[in-house]
Amino acid sequence: MAVAELTDANLLRLGGFWGKDIPDDDLLRACVHCGMCLPACPTYRLTGQEMSSPRGRLWLMRAVADDRLDLLDPLFDEQMYQCLNCRACEAVCPSGVHYGPLVEASRAQLEQHRPRTLRDRLLRRVGLDWLFADSRRLRRIVSLLRFSQRSGLNAFARKAGILNAMGMEDLEALTPKISRRPLVPGRERWSAEPVTESPRRARLFNGCVMGTVFANT
Repeated sequence: MAVAELTDANLLRLGGFWGKDIPDDDLLRACVHCGMCLPACPTYRLTGQEMSSPRGRLWLMRAVADDRLDLLDPLFDEQMYQCLNCRACEAVCPSGVHYGPLVEASRAQLEQHRPRTLRDRLLRRVGLDWLFADSRRLRRIVSLLRFSQRSGLNAFARKAGILNAMGMEDLEALTPKISRRPLVPGRERWSAEPVTESPRRARLFNGCVMGTVFANT
């Protein structure tokens, strides 16, 4: 049985897992492999494959924790991200396995240790640490994107092969049509219909992207 070891002031090791976020060993071993989770799992129902079930993914996590499977094995990577993390399995698990935190920790491990090219590292640094960290900065960038969509610059770059040369053709194709005006927290007010005699207030959490890109919805 693998035991979590302290390797540094803030780092833990559990077999092939190591770093700041690792799956909890006790939670991993709480699963008794009864199979009650299988009918509740949408990916298992779709594929019919054991590895695409909560039980199968827990087996993969335990294999990494016991050093029987490499953390960066393609099968492990695929299954951790194929999971919807809907946690329907938790509702039917007789052992009360907290499956969600285990998947989240496994994904965190993959992101910590996955080899990345210089281009990927730069994109993540710019996107996550610079762009999405500042809502005003994000709105400015999105306004430029909206201008390029409405002016035809995007279409020109696509037809000229510029986006393909930059490796951004697929990303541009997936980019939604940007809303005319973003939702700015604290400035928006809506009246409910029909008006009741005892008015109530509701708050909407729009996140960083939804209010900027999908404000119309």
